[in-house]
Amino acid sequence: CTTADEVAKRAPETLSESAKYFVSGVFNGKFNATDENDCDANPATCTGHIISSQCEWSNWVISQAHYHNIGVKSNGPGTTGNYNYFQQIEILQAAAATQSDILIYWFAPEPFLQSYIGTKNELQKILLAAPTQECYDSRISVEDRCSKDPSD
Repeated sequence: CTTADEVAKRAPETLSESAKYFVSGVFNGKFNATDENDCDANPATCTGHIISSQCEWSNWVISQAHYHNIGVKSNGPGTTGNYNYFQQIEILQAAAATQSDILIYWFAPEPFLQSYIGTKNELQKILLAAPTQECYDSRISVEDRCSKDPSD
């Protein structure tokens, strides 16, 4: 990061800044392919990436995707590969700045998302089928959902 380009104007100046996904006017964000989502190299096992919210929030998006045969994984810095609220906002800003497609679990209404309505960055809602009673009965607790190994 010694030469300014369309991604970054300069290198991060602090440890905090180096952990950011977007810094207005400094770093637009960059989305990288991983071995897990390289479908040319791994056509039978490739997955997409989903930005999953912090595990303390009530969501079961990863297990819902699994049971609907949607091959996605969340690889965030959180305990279970999740992202906190501020990281999710930065990722949304980076996607808008770089015109990158993202798949994110989100809630509505949310004032930040309202700013994208009517723009080329407006998000599209994807609704999954309602869970069955068996699915409801099988949901794990928040403590287990936030564990690196829910089977403990």
